[in-house]
Amino acid sequence: MTYCSAGDQFSYFNSVEFNSLGYHILGAIAIPFHILGAYCIIFKTPQTMSSVKWPMLNYHIITTLVDVMFGFMVCPYIIAPFSIMLPSGVLQILGVYQGVQAYLMITSVEIMAVSMVQIVENRYMILKNGNLRWQKIRIPWFCFNYSLASLATLPMYLEIPKDQESAKSDIFAKVPCIPRKIREDPAIFVVAENMNLTVAVILTFVILIAIQFLTFSRLSRLALKKSNTQLSEMTIKLQKKFLRAYVIQIASYHILGAIAMPFHILGAYCIIFKTPQTMSSVKWSMLNYHIITTLVDVMFGFMVCPYVIAPFSIMLPSGVLQILGVYQGVQVYLWMMSIAIMGVSMVQVVENRYMILSNGNPYWQKIRIPCFCFNYSLASLATLPMYLEIPKNQESAKSDIFAVIKRDVTEKFEDKFFQELPCLPREIREDPALFVFAENMNLTIVAILTLAVLIDFQFSTFARLSRRALKTNGTQLSEMTIKLQKKFLRALIIQIGCPFIFMVLPLSMILFEYFSTYFNQTLNNTAFLMLASYGLSSTMIMLLVHSPYRIFLKEQLSELLGVRKMARNQTFNVVIPSVASIKSRINLI
Repeated sequence: MTYCSAGDQFSYFNSVEFNSLGYHILGAIAIPFHILGAYCIIFKTPQTMSSVKWPMLNYHIITTLVDVMFGFMVCPYIIAPFSIMLPSGVLQILGVYQGVQAYLMITSVEIMAVSMVQIVENRYMILKNGNLRWQKIRIPWFCFNYSLASLATLPMYLEIPKDQESAKSDIFAKVPCIPRKIREDPAIFVVAENMNLTVAVILTFVILIAIQFLTFSRLSRLALKKSNTQLSEMTIKLQKKFLRAYVIQIASYHILGAIAMPFHILGAYCIIFKTPQTMSSVKWSMLNYHIITTLVDVMFGFMVCPYVIAPFSIMLPSGVLQILGVYQGVQVYLWMMSIAIMGVSMVQVVENRYMILSNGNPYWQKIRIPCFCFNYSLASLATLPMYLEIPKNQESAKSDIFAVIKRDVTEKFEDKFFQELPCLPREIREDPALFVFAENMNLTIVAILTLAVLIDFQFSTFARLSRRALKTNGTQLSEMTIKLQKKFLRALIIQIGCPFIFMVLPLSMILFEYFSTYFNQTLNNTAFLMLASYGLSSTMIMLLVHSPYRIFLKEQLSELLGVRKMARNQTFNVVIPSVASIKSRINLI
């Protein structure tokens, strides 16, 4: 008999409904991005990338097919390691045999792996200018690969038990904790009683694909190295470094955004539904701050995705707003304004805490709303000088900046700083989306620095006043209440203050580049990716430092992982506070 980690009663996280909902949500989120990706590959691939356009489209279509198979067509609820599947997708509704569904699902994943190899192989052929020996066998070889991908799961299909009822009975005898609702579902299906041969075939296929992928990647690098003998070593190095930086930064924005979104959704859920009554006074200010930090991550990760060439005020956006044709100046304005507004929302959280601990300072209460209206207005207008300074003649501005770069390299080539300035690759220099958002950033920097100093001063002031108010009112509170209030205030400051390094450090790096006219694209990438990860770090710290959210997450993870609650039968001593003590507590956390 097999040990059942969650006892005889499954939770919602173990259910078919949760499994299906997860597939549907992932599919619904993925499909718009797949459509957008296909549009970009078909219509926005430049002539310089035409050689890889169709292999990329082939790979994209197959990955979309895999998502459709999992998210809509099959939606498999799999009980491993017993090879039991309960499909609940469109194919099941249409009455397609479950064995065929399992075969199609696994085969789609294997075909996707072959298409990955095809991309790097195509790149090798281009760099090698067509290896004649390989060219003779490449088509038969890929026919063999795709055939192998289609046939790798055939042993599993042939091993499907004819007598499904007998196979189910044997497995259910080993796994007694499967709920009756699942046991008696007519769609439940035993894929195989012995997966040894299938696993051996699939592992062989995976190893073959991995070897091919690594081999063609290595051959492509060797071919590139060989073909670049006509260029100087410095030119090759700088071109590679710049293009690598561009690809890494743009890909990293999407990766950070995709990682951050689930945490932001979880954070919003915890604030709205898991904030206890004792924290209700800070609930809405925390939610406001959380929504704005999420907006900043969305701006970086999806809407703008800015590739900034500092200190020359050049930006190459590649996000959704650029695809929709939104003017690049508006994109810069919205992107920078979202960061400024986030700074104001930080102050609002600690100011709200000060108002609670001071029992509503009457002098401050009269001006707090006008003060925050002023703060948000200033945050919205801080980047207006930059917007008004956007050059009307973009081509002239680009030419002037490229000329400055060239002159600086010529005059100061011996300077170690300016040895970092590469010639911009033609792919970036001639990109129609390349945008000069300012020829002189002095006024903009003064406005942004003024706002940053003001925000920092207000944050520090309210944090200090909160601690003082807690100390002043401490004589009216019990020792436990004071301890808990201090703990919560500390958690709040940690939640906002610790991720603050992801804002201060990048801004310091950018200012250093600007005032020293030092160019280093790796430094630029690091700075802007740190800015883009501020929201993610803030949300993760919030979930960890506030005990109600931390306890909720611990419970859900324990339930999800099937960990038994060891303290179910433990005895606890409960202290009942007096009426006077209850009245004296202010927003006990």
